[in-house]
Amino acid sequence: PPIVQSAIQSWKGESMKVNQILAAFAVLCAAFAPAQAGKAKNPFLGSWKVNDGVVGPWFDGSGPSSAPDPQIAGHTINFTAKSASGSPVVACAKSIYTIKTVEPEYLFEGSLPHPKEDAAKLGFKSEKILVLEVGCASSTGDMELSFPMVDNDTILLGLNNRVYSLKRLAPTP
Repeated sequence: PPIVQSAIQSWKGESMKVNQILAAFAVLCAAFAPAQAGKAKNPFLGSWKVNDGVVGPWFDGSGPSSAPDPQIAGHTINFTAKSASGSPVVACAKSIYTIKTVEPEYLFEGSLPHPKEDAAKLGFKSEKILVLEVGCASSTGDMELSFPMVDNDTILLGLNNRVYSLKRLAPTP
């Protein structure tokens, strides 16, 4: 009957529109998925208390002093999504963060004399180490520091022949 044929034609047309809308939605979702995947939570964000540190395993007695630096030792460092604060050494209103995974040979700019053994003595349990690189370009100069993560609540900073340990102030659950 013509009424049934008309209803079928109408339904096919509506079905085509629905399919087109669903296809367009799927394309949009796929386009935004990689951008959202790249916005994973930064495990380094939060507040960290800096201790006095230890002499770096690479220090041979020459070069800058290995004594604790009062501009960093004892300070609290805060990493937020866009800035670093708390110590003049890391303070930056517009921090640039890069997170990567390295092996012991690349820790502390490749300065460990015996990378695997020295990394283990510093507390690293894996040969795949998560590192936060913090950069800052400002009117007072450029800064770039690396913070390798020993565990969820401990990161290190190698600076002026010293390795500072930073403990998270609010430990992760």
